[in-house]
Amino acid sequence: MKKILSIIFLSWLCIPILAQQLDYSNPDNWYTKAVSPNQTQVDVFYLLPTCVTAWENEQGQTIYNADIKNKSHLDAFKLSCELAQDIFGEGTNFYLPYYRQTTFGAPDEGEQGDSIRAIAIKDVIDSFDYYLANYNQGRRFILAGFSQGALMLVHLLKHMDDATYNRMIAAYAIGGSITKEDLLHKHVKLAQGEKDKGVVICFNTVADMKKNTHSNLLFPNNIACINPVNWTTGTKKAILKAKNTPVEPDDPNFPYGTAVVPAKKNKKVTVRINPEKKLLVVKGLSLERYHLDFMNDMFPLGYLHLQEPFFYAEHLKKNIKVRSAE
Repeated sequence: MKKILSIIFLSWLCIPILAQQLDYSNPDNWYTKAVSPNQTQVDVFYLLPTCVTAWENEQGQTIYNADIKNKSHLDAFKLSCELAQDIFGEGTNFYLPYYRQTTFGAPDEGEQGDSIRAIAIKDVIDSFDYYLANYNQGRRFILAGFSQGALMLVHLLKHMDDATYNRMIAAYAIGGSITKEDLLHKHVKLAQGEKDKGVVICFNTVADMKKNTHSNLLFPNNIACINPVNWTTGTKKAILKAKNTPVEPDDPNFPYGTAVVPAKKNKKVTVRINPEKKLLVVKGLSLERYHLDFMNDMFPLGYLHLQEPFFYAEHLKKNIKVRSAE
């Protein structure tokens, strides 16, 4: 199980024909770039999660990087782009580059994996450097990403110089991982509350399944967890959904549940940190509606990685405004 999950989310591989550098002066290599800054004077630079499966080129080679010139791949990015813009683009200048992300099904070992990781990281760094040089104009900014995109943010934190880091409001590494080794870098600091700046906001979520509650299947070396509902790193419970509140509909574009739905009608749903597992644990959910049998190897019953952008969207929107305040 762990090997399959690691293959999909943590691996990076290389095919020589993809090794050429991307030109981020080409507008086709961006989903959106806000070249007319709004009055908030705050930018968001966002990196996508894994959206594309392994594919074959015309020569019959299996490719494990997304091709950002491939229409089907761009179509696969679209929903994640729209969701990210809804959460992070409200009142900000929203920048989202395409990059040759690792695909689902990629191997994770050996020189091939190292080479592909280098391609993905280089795209991310190149797009960020182009953004800084041509779009940012010295404004304060937020980094954000989900899943694979969250992992990529760590590379940007380590890449940027001190002057750039000093303009960073925060880095939202949703469903990502921060390791002990990452914390050795001076730009990688964990958020401790609602207002601190220059920090990484990172969390992963599972459902309360009593003795069967999962550990972190995707990122076993992660040590970061903050509760995005009450913005504490302690164990105090937060109300994710209050009693007797209307149940929102699921987003029909996704095949799994996206709304917070209690297991029992009109009951509350809570979320707290498990300090040993460094995970958010949600209690009171109707679990089956969030589970897909055909994705059980990646997301067994009770693992809520896919739901994180939806469950915490409004809390993230509010927190962006709080942290962005001068």
